[in-house]
Parts: sequence; C-alpha cells; structure tokens
Amino acid sequence: MSAPLVAGAAVLVRQYFYDGWSPPARRNDAHHFEASAALVKAMIILSAKPMHGQGHGRQLTDAVPDGVQGWGLMQVDRVLRFADSPFALWVLNNGTLQHRQSWSKCFRVAGGQPLKAALVWIDAVAAVGTARSIVNDLDLSVDDGQALWKGNRKEGVGQWEADNIVETVSIPSPVPGHHRVDVYARHVPVAFRAGQPFALAITAADLAESDQCGVLPCVGCVHGRCRDGRCECSPGFHHVDCSLCDEDALCSGHGACTPTDLERCACDANFQGQRCDECKPGWYGPNCDFDCKCGGHGRCNYSSGVCSCDEGPETGYWSGRRCEHCSFNWHGEACKGQSHWCVNHEVLELRGEQEAVLEVTGSASYVTNMQCTWKIRPGRCKQLELTFEMVDTEQDFDFVYVTDKEKLDRRPGQNLVEMSGRPATPKTITLPEGRMAHVFFESDITNTARGFTARCKCLEWPVLSPRPGRRPSPRPGPRPIEVPSMGLGPPISVLPSRTGRYDYRATASPSPSPLLYGSPGLSPGPGVALAPSPSPSPSPSPAPTASVRLRLGLGPATG
Repeated sequence: MSAPLVAGAAVLVRQYFYDGWSPPARRNDAHHFEASAALVKAMIILSAKPMHGQGHGRQLTDAVPDGVQGWGLMQVDRVLRFADSPFALWVLNNGTLQHRQSWSKCFRVAGGQPLKAALVWIDAVAAVGTARSIVNDLDLSVDDGQALWKGNRKEGVGQWEADNIVETVSIPSPVPGHHRVDVYARHVPVAFRAGQPFALAITAADLAESDQCGVLPCVGCVHGRCRDGRCECSPGFHHVDCSLCDEDALCSGHGACTPTDLERCACDANFQGQRCDECKPGWYGPNCDFDCKCGGHGRCNYSSGVCSCDEGPETGYWSGRRCEHCSFNWHGEACKGQSHWCVNHEVLELRGEQEAVLEVTGSASYVTNMQCTWKIRPGRCKQLELTFEMVDTEQDFDFVYVTDKEKLDRRPGQNLVEMSGRPATPKTITLPEGRMAHVFFESDITNTARGFTARCKCLEWPVLSPRPGRRPSPRPGPRPIEVPSMGLGPPISVLPSRTGRYDYRATASPSPSPLLYGSPGLSPGPGVALAPSPSPSPSPSPAPTASVRLRLGLGPATG
C-alpha cells in the first residue's frame, strides 16, 4: 500500500510547484517551475513525522533516519504551505557545487515551531564492486550562533555524515534570531567537472531571508579563525568548521589524515609514499587501481593503466578492462568467430542460409531488464535447426523462448521451447519445414547470469534448377554452383562466366571414367564434363551478350 501512496503524494508535490504556489503560498503563474526529482524527494522526507513507541519488536526512537521507521510517517500537509499554514517554506530547486565549494544562506527564524531542513542530491553511479557506494558527498549544517547542527546527527552532535545522499537537520526549539544554513561539497571528484546538483527545502515559523549572519559567533572553529561569522581554516584543514584535515593537500587525495598528526597519511589501497603520491609496485594508472594484466590479448599503457585490446583476424577481437572477453558480436575461445549478440529492446533479423551463433553477451554476464529478439527466416533453406550449447539464466525469473510464431505467447505449451536455469545437456530444436525461428530472451530486475549460446544451421538445401535463359542468381555477379561427386571424387564448384547467359544442370554419370570438356570462362575440376551446345544462329560479332548454352554433367562426352 505504501508505494502508491508515496507516488501519489510525489505527484501532488510536483504539481504544487508547477502551479506556482511557492512562494508566497498563493497561486501565481509567474512562480511556476518544474520541480527536480531531488526537490520532490526532499519535500517528501521533510514531511515525515517520526514515530515513537513499540514497533517491530523493539522500542522506536526519535533519531532519524532509523533502521526500522526510516524517516517516519509521510504527511505532505506539513510541507505544502498555503495561506493558512502555521509555517513558512523556502526551497532551492537546482543548486550546484564543485569539489570543496560551499553554499550559504542566512535566515531569520521565530521560535515556537521546529526548524527543519532537508538536502537531497542524485549521486553519480558507483563502480561495480566498489566498497563505497557514495561517489559525491555533500554535508548539510545549520549554525544558530550557539550550536552547529550537522546533518543526520541527533541534536547535531557527532562526525559529519558520509553514507547517505539525503541529509536532514531538525531543531525542535530553535532560538529566535538568525540562522545560517550551509551546504559543503566535501567530496566531488574531478571527473564531475560540472559539479553536483542538489535541492534544499527548509520549513520554520516566520522563516525569512536575512543578511545579518555576519554577527554570529563561529561555533567549533578549532583550526581556524572567525571572520564575519565564518571560520577561515588554517593550512591543512577544511570544512565549514575547519574540523577536517585536508587530505587533498596533505595526502594527494589518496589517503586519510588526522587533525592531530598532519605529517602522516594512511594511504588508500595500492598507494604509497609520505604524501600517498606513488603507486605500489605492480599497480598503475592515476588511481593505482589496475595491475596492467591484459590476459595476453592486449598491450598495457603504464601511464593510464588501460589495456589496448587486440582486434584483428589473426589475434581475435577482444575487449574488457583486462581484455578478458570477446568484443561485441564475436565469440569463441579465440574470439575469432562472428556471432549475433543481444541488442536490448530491439529485433535482430537473420537469414538461415549461413550458420549463425546467437548470444546474449560474450562478456561475464547479461544485465537486468533485458528483452532481446532474434528473428531467423529460412530463406532458401528448407529447415532450421537450433542447438543451445549453453544456457545459464536466473532460475524461474529469466527465460529463453523459441517459437515459430510471429509473436511470443508466454502461456504454457504455446512455444516450441521454454528454458530457465541451467539445463544439464545441450538442447536441439528442429523447426518445421519452411518455418522461421523466433528466439526470445527476457531478464527481470534482480539477479543475472551468463545467458546462452546457440547455433542455428540449415538442413536440406534445395537443388538449384534455374529455368532456361535465366541468370543463376538475381543478384549481380556470378554465383558458384556446387556439383556433387556421385561417388567419383570430392564435389567441385563451377563459376559461370559474367559475359554470357547460361543454362546448366547437374547430372550423374553412368561411366566411371568421364571425359572432360571445357570452354573459355569456365574452370571445371576433375570428374566434370562440359559440353557446349551449338548456338542455332551464331552472332555476327563477339558481343558479350551472345547466347551460349552449356550442358554441365558427369559422363562420356557427346558431340
């Protein structure tokens, strides 16, 4: 029940700003704006009312966020301000901060109502397998001249928050007067040069902007000096209260230091040196996070720590950070065979004349929420045969379907094959004659696996028998004709000349010793007799369009 209610409340919050209600709590189209997802989330969290008492087997506390109650019970009327609301609302929709920058705003607050602030940002995606999921870290604080209230800390006391992309400050009984709200970009990596966007929402009684925060004393300014109500840090320290040592300056951004010992850095993994400015032996790149092992399929750039993978018919086509898997649309142990990988939410159309390999992916595993379709038409092939050499999907959640129908029908028994999990033996499916093969793959939103590898080949090619006077192929250029040996030797291919029109057919020989006849433009192999048919009316000139009739067969020469 909670998800629909939260979604509906989020729509109301977004519509509130879209209709121009804030500020000044009266609808005004001039104040209309599109609320960011971060602002909507900040408003929802700010509306939460902490729950108390017994619940879920333990006593609930008033600390937020709590592992059991989260941010509390959502009540949007606590943040959507209208003319008769007992509080004021102030919002910042799209602020932006770069590394070590700060944003500050001064407010005048009346007592009697709590002061609450919520900071939300949409973080960048962390690398797979990283120990720390937070990429960009912002800190929220409120300074009332008597205490420094830190985000997500009960009564504002403790270390700066570093584990969430939401921070709140709640002052139950604010001191009437001026309060400064600060947002500090503690860690925004250089890779994000545009900065980290954020949203901020604040509620309090009679909340109004002010420019008088310069008269506030600096709270907790230990490693700096107070000037105009702000703490100016001594060398080697940073943050709004100068409480943190500057690891960027002292440890090259790759280690941690302590305020009590600025000369010693605890280096991050794979770094060394007094200032953590060197890679340990065997590690390379600007972050010392790559061992430059390219799997024998590439060359390492020791400055960047990046492998340049081999790509060519002799070496194979490789990719991956360590050149450990095949490039897109290549497969095999040597990555020299072409395949057809899944293109998510698209349809790949193939023809059955040539053997084809189908794969979800040639890398370690597929991703979540995939929908792939391979549509294989028989073309000149009489029947298609599919052999699944490997199937590895999440059991009962990710599926491989094979059908000869135009659309997938997930009802039981409606498809030729339905597979999930890890079948013990390869499975071969022979399609009905003349029918196309549709292969479908679907993954859900949870776990993943390797996918599948399947081979499609053609069975029983039809005999070519062009009608008299027709070219052997509607496509431009000659097409080779394979002639069976009929027990007299290996089959050969005959290539018709581009300069004439030919009528040909393959016949068995009653004689074990066929004679060989030839004509310009043809190169028959052993065991093939070529007998030119005389033209009923020779052409007066050697024009390349002259009609020539050939008889291709095995047997004694005649005429």
